[in-house]
Amino acid sequence: MQLVLRPVLWRYPGGLPFYGHVSRRGFSQSSTRKNAVLDAAVAVPTSMLDVLHSAGLPWFAAIPIAAFAIRGIAMYYVTGVPARKRAIIRAHLAPLIQARTARELRPIHAKGKARKVNPFAYSFALFTKPLQVAHRTARPYGGASFTWSTVYNIGIFLAFTESIRLKCGTRNGMLSFLLAPFQTLLSKVDPAHFPPAPDVIAEKIVARLGRAYEQAVATGGDAEQVRFYIQQVQERMPPLVNSDSPYFDASTLVEGFSWCPNLALLDPYYILPMALAAIVLANFRVGNARRGPRWFRYSGLTAAAFFGYIGSYMPAGIVLYMFSSQAAALCQNLVMRRAMPLPPTITRCTRATRSKAKSTASRVY
Repeated sequence: MQLVLRPVLWRYPGGLPFYGHVSRRGFSQSSTRKNAVLDAAVAVPTSMLDVLHSAGLPWFAAIPIAAFAIRGIAMYYVTGVPARKRAIIRAHLAPLIQARTARELRPIHAKGKARKVNPFAYSFALFTKPLQVAHRTARPYGGASFTWSTVYNIGIFLAFTESIRLKCGTRNGMLSFLLAPFQTLLSKVDPAHFPPAPDVIAEKIVARLGRAYEQAVATGGDAEQVRFYIQQVQERMPPLVNSDSPYFDASTLVEGFSWCPNLALLDPYYILPMALAAIVLANFRVGNARRGPRWFRYSGLTAAAFFGYIGSYMPAGIVLYMFSSQAAALCQNLVMRRAMPLPPTITRCTRATRSKAKSTASRVY
């Protein structure tokens, strides 16, 4: 049955043998031991991906379907609907939130105009203070901005990206990207117990060999010496794919798109990173961001640029999942706009009154 569903698995392209020399298994009769903690963390995402792939779907279709399934089942009813209800509560409390925000931003603006505070700290306070006020004001009424669902969403996102990274056999993923600064810091503080990553060590060796190669060419070295440096660079280069990993699936190297058949490598044309940045910006515009202040609307451009930058350094399989997850979130927001629309913001009365009403914006309890 598999021969009919996925015949491509049995005739790999000519470029696939290239990965045979970048990573070879040592003499051993057993495979690499798995990590129990890692197995438990990626058990559900891996099972879902395996079920979809075993049904005959290639990886470029199985990954988006898994993203839409997890968004529509595990995240819509568990986190999406409650988050929308909390947003409705905050919309009803908008006048109170705006008044308290204006009151607490008044001394911050005064310090900023007087240049008594660092510009970075001033900008950071302008960004975080409205969020803190909204969370603190709406929390007693059940409209808190930050709850356990935020950690839940991040955990599912990291689990799926890590599962795809293990399937592709690459070392670059979202978790490694987030932990890279801490790894670098620990390697500088205690290099004996926390050695640098293999990629960092290999890059230093390759850079040193590259300088030696350039010096040999400049001084008129013979062809044998030049070939020796080229061979050393090829041997010292870190492997693109860790085929010795027990989680590795070779079909991820051939079941990609026409412009990027290998999901374990970067997108050579940057189509997926640009699509990811565009879908993040669209998702931000469709949500509640356009109803907020100007600085909050502009933060959508920052988020889109940040995700586009991350996508340019991630394997195509992980970027495909990130794009599919954001597309599912966009569809979810469109559905919620119809099913659970936000109430209009309460504003001042525009009808003329006989007596002038006193402003109570400064007297907020």
